[in-house]
Amino acid sequence: MHVRTTVAHLPGFGVFDRVKAMCKLLLLASLLLTVTGCSGGFLLSDPTSAHRRGSEPWWREKAAITPGVKQQYWRGKIWPAVARGSGPEQPLTHIYHSQHYWPHPYADQDEQSVAALTEAFASRGWEEQTTLFHHHFDAGTDQLNRAGVRHLEYVIETVPLERRRVFVQATRDVDRDLRREQSVRLAMLQQRVPDGEIPLVFRNCSEAGRPAAEVETIRSQYLTSTPLPRIPLPNSGRSGATGSASPSGGGNLGIGTNLSQTGGSNLIDTPGTAVPAR
Repeated sequence: MHVRTTVAHLPGFGVFDRVKAMCKLLLLASLLLTVTGCSGGFLLSDPTSAHRRGSEPWWREKAAITPGVKQQYWRGKIWPAVARGSGPEQPLTHIYHSQHYWPHPYADQDEQSVAALTEAFASRGWEEQTTLFHHHFDAGTDQLNRAGVRHLEYVIETVPLERRRVFVQATRDVDRDLRREQSVRLAMLQQRVPDGEIPLVFRNCSEAGRPAAEVETIRSQYLTSTPLPRIPLPNSGRSGATGSASPSGGGNLGIGTNLSQTGGSNLIDTPGTAVPAR
């Protein structure tokens, strides 16, 4: 006679044992669903990704997910309360990686972000430093003037090789830009720089600095408009420039005392006293 034996017919296998077996099966199924994030995903697809779960593009996509618990809305509140991402959770393998190597690689990523920001500032600074602005060209011919040639020599001879690029301020006029480009390339050839060795790039920017002639004019106007009393410059050639000062009437030096040089010209004029002509 054929006897059919099941788990329920085994000796000593009661209701409690059947419940315990079902719990084990549920636990095993939950474990299989959990490990799909690290074993290749042979059970479920990933609705948050366009790639096949477990494929190399899928792993690279999941590697960009930040670690930590993501914010979720539940029963009128945001959990957790601190501001953070609300995207998908990391796979189990990446969670282990984040906890095992903390604070790396995140400290390295912070250093790289700071280095990238510093490099962006340095790069923009070198752009300003190696730019030929409008005042480096003649207004009528758009040819390099003396200041422009000197600045180009600085770029060729002094600027580090990795930063050696010539930027030219654009005029928004094709003909003028072409004349400026030809002038700069001719000047580089005269400096024994082969054509194309140093890149030449036009950039739309604001003019930084001012012509040397303008600076000299401002300086001259400043010197000639200095109000009285005037202290002569060290190289004025006066015989008393290096002499010692002595009180005119004797006694201690004080406020309002008339100091005279050996040459007789006043360095400090006493209030109410006529200032000698200079």
